[in-house]
Amino acid sequence: MANKLKLLILAIDGATPRFIDSRKTELPHFHTLINEGTSGIVAGPPFSCDRWFTYYTGLSPQEHGMEAMRLSTVGRVTLTSSKARKFLWDYITQAGLRFGMLGGLGCEPPAKVDGFWVNFHYDQFYPEKARQFCSNLWIPAAPFPICGEMGTTPWEELDAETVIKTLEQYDWNLLLAWSKQRQLRQREMLSDLMAQWPVDVLWYYVFELDWCQHLAAHRPDILTTCYQNIDESLGYLKKKYRPRTTLVISDHGVTQLGEDIPYPGLKVLPGKGACLPLENKKTFWTGEHHADSFYALAGPGVPKGSDKGIEFTQVFPLIMNRLGISLPPSLSSEPAESRRLWKIRAPFYAQLQWAKRKDLLAAMISCCEVTKKDRVLDLGTGTGAVACALSPHVGHVIGVDSEPAMLEQASAACPNVEFREMDVLQLDLPDGGFDLVTARMVLHHVADVSRALAEVRRVLKSGGRIVLCEGVPPSPLVLEQYIKIFALKEPGRNIFTEEKLIELLNKAGFINIRLHSFNIPQVSMKNWLSASGLPAEVCLQIAELHRRADADFWESYNMKESGDDLLMDWKFAVVTGFR
Repeated sequence: MANKLKLLILAIDGATPRFIDSRKTELPHFHTLINEGTSGIVAGPPFSCDRWFTYYTGLSPQEHGMEAMRLSTVGRVTLTSSKARKFLWDYITQAGLRFGMLGGLGCEPPAKVDGFWVNFHYDQFYPEKARQFCSNLWIPAAPFPICGEMGTTPWEELDAETVIKTLEQYDWNLLLAWSKQRQLRQREMLSDLMAQWPVDVLWYYVFELDWCQHLAAHRPDILTTCYQNIDESLGYLKKKYRPRTTLVISDHGVTQLGEDIPYPGLKVLPGKGACLPLENKKTFWTGEHHADSFYALAGPGVPKGSDKGIEFTQVFPLIMNRLGISLPPSLSSEPAESRRLWKIRAPFYAQLQWAKRKDLLAAMISCCEVTKKDRVLDLGTGTGAVACALSPHVGHVIGVDSEPAMLEQASAACPNVEFREMDVLQLDLPDGGFDLVTARMVLHHVADVSRALAEVRRVLKSGGRIVLCEGVPPSPLVLEQYIKIFALKEPGRNIFTEEKLIELLNKAGFINIRLHSFNIPQVSMKNWLSASGLPAEVCLQIAELHRRADADFWESYNMKESGDDLLMDWKFAVVTGFR
């Protein structure tokens, strides 16, 4: 009988969430997994090694060292080059589970794995006996157009129109044939490896989609077939190895660069968006990395059909959680980078234009419809603006926040309000203790919105109400650019539309849901970024994304230049519901 896995991890280089979402009928196994579990965008840096090593270690790129290596060298990225001392497979082996890896970025097999570890990129095998069952699948079998003169000519000497013409004349069927053959061969190798070294946890890595998208980012027909080849492998793996839990993850998306803003290290050539990585000044691609990737998780206890975006540092804890392995103490608390940002942001928070606008605050307060007897809970109270505004009109207000720096300001500004440090995902409060719960600009920071709303419903009395306020894109036309901007500003941030907020409250069991929209005219982008706590270069990238946005973006935001600043109309949704 075939081995039954405890966890299958299908690791895909370059899977784009929007493409998967748009191909429900062509990708049945992907969409079955999505319907059976939780899925969404994984936000973070658009660099492969930075992401994969965070998935391996739970550490940020700065902590595991791959970011510095990527910026300083063009050489091979290795496990021994990393600052990390323990990796996913080490934790799994120490927990008494058998681990198998078939493909992945990074090399030098670990000192000990109770299973197998195969890396095609550098022909690395553990145990060495595994080599006899494997062949190097990294080398393409098809004559890609970049493998000839185009791949070796310095970019300064390339004629963009000639290159684009060459790509258009290429027989894309060769690429698809190679993709299918590669997946068939990889599945054969896996069967041999599993027969010799059966495992509990399998990491199965595929990279041909990345190659395909780099070369054919402007050919949806080609991409669909390549995705289908991987979808077929997903179905095969689930049927043969019957995993208890399945996780599909990718490290980045890929977009046609002609329709996107390049990140540092790229040069855009004339023509149809062709580009060159400047690290080696040789290789030519027609598509490039995007910061949003994809994940889907299904298994016992995973909410079905849930759409939940996560941040890339949450993938490692997610894997450990599914295996019942405790996180190391150094990884179990909130990332140091997040704490640092909030410590910087806290003193400037009250200076933000949107935060100090009395008309926006009044619009939210008017939706609360409070009485003098009401007990109110203000989630993510921040500097206490909502709690302070409500306190004269109600019986009692408790403001909760997980950031001590914010609570310190709130307590100083509103001494008549009770403030507590508390996680919104685990409220240390009794059932049915409140008439009203408010949440202004909070839920986009919350890792599990559904769980937070379940907590809200628990602490509300029967007939109690929730009033939440969130910023939303002013038009569906700008949603994609809105996502890109916030992927840079706050990786992992939840992106809401008015429809999504209503859907979330419906799913949480709230009734009589109502939507109110409110606009703040001509908000300063400089004011917004000055309190972000982000490095100057990231702020410059965000500003450039705004300036180079398309006409729909400029029109939807009523965006205007004012010296070196941009002024924009911001839209907010105030949504109410009853328990």
